[in-house]
Amino acid sequence: MSEKDIDPQETIEWLEAFRSVARFGGEDRAKYILQKLMDMAHEDGMDLPQGVNTAYLNSIPVEKESELVVMHEIEHRIKSIIRWNAMIMVVKANQVSSELGGHIASFASSATLYEVGFNHFYRGNDLDQGADLIFFQGHIAPGIYSRAFLEGRISEEQMLNFRQEANQEGLSSYPHPWLMPDFWEFPTVSMGLGPIMAIYQARFMKYLQHRDIIQTDKRTVWAYIGDGETDEPESLGAIALASSNKVIMLENSIYSVISPEGCASILWRDPSKALQAAEAMKLTAKDLLELGVIDEIISEPLGGAHRDPENISLDLKHSIIKNLKNFENYSKEEIYDHRKSKFLQIGRDQGFSKSSNLEGGLSYKGSGLQKLKDHIDRHKLVYAGVGLIAITSLIALLF
Repeated sequence: MSEKDIDPQETIEWLEAFRSVARFGGEDRAKYILQKLMDMAHEDGMDLPQGVNTAYLNSIPVEKESELVVMHEIEHRIKSIIRWNAMIMVVKANQVSSELGGHIASFASSATLYEVGFNHFYRGNDLDQGADLIFFQGHIAPGIYSRAFLEGRISEEQMLNFRQEANQEGLSSYPHPWLMPDFWEFPTVSMGLGPIMAIYQARFMKYLQHRDIIQTDKRTVWAYIGDGETDEPESLGAIALASSNKVIMLENSIYSVISPEGCASILWRDPSKALQAAEAMKLTAKDLLELGVIDEIISEPLGGAHRDPENISLDLKHSIIKNLKNFENYSKEEIYDHRKSKFLQIGRDQGFSKSSNLEGGLSYKGSGLQKLKDHIDRHKLVYAGVGLIAITSLIALLF
């Protein structure tokens, strides 16, 4: 796209027309027209410039921001000390051995997020209903240790023994409740656990609230996601499913949080049983379509999508545009309700019904759960190994 304006007068007229629509028709009308223009451009195959939304712009106008009473100089000074101590802790550890490693930039670049949270948002145990639940991005652990050192909760000896906790008083690399049960609450780095656990934690708190077991409406689940999570398929897959109204899959692609070989190695200590594990795991696009996890399969040419990337790209483009058009007249609330309903129906087919006279308190109607029951009967050994995951997922879907 040329940066030179070849017709400034026409540009001014377009901008004034759009500003007039916003002024007299309202913000929603202006957004609608802008979206229609973008849709038309996409349909005509135009390569639009990026940057309509960026991470560097506030999501709300400045005049709509709530005023926050802060002591800027003091808070800035404390944050600077914490960042410095976090960096020095990692550097000193690597003076002992360069093999110890550690992360510096992760906390240095996100310190403001955490400090504003600690100073103004996070709830502690002393408040009614209890504390907020925080899933820290694991690579910023040095910053949390540094803050705890200022608060007197960990010692200088521990700081000097960062990543050297095996045989002495030290600090674990990342949030490890097993290694530091009095400090960390959730493990958040390995295998992208943080985002998934945060989703289930928030959902379970809603369950407790709605059944009047405990009150949780004042508590917040905070999830900080970074490179320790977003390069993991577990996180990306969970987020995609939870935030999508339609899920499209290529014919030969699979969806899994573990490889069949890995699953077979865990369950039977025998990776050669990968085919049996793969069948039980229901990885394929066809399986997922039957279970309601995805909504559409795009056919691939013989040999796979890489044999004809141009036509596959066109098929993807047309499918995405088609599905987006289905929602262009939906309100935000309708889109949210559709997404929630879709998520709750995954694996249900014609639905579950509750029954107190059946084992487990659930009966099934329709073919969906019967298929699932038959499948479990055929693969008892596999599901014995993943039963906890299945039960957790089932509870989340039911409530």
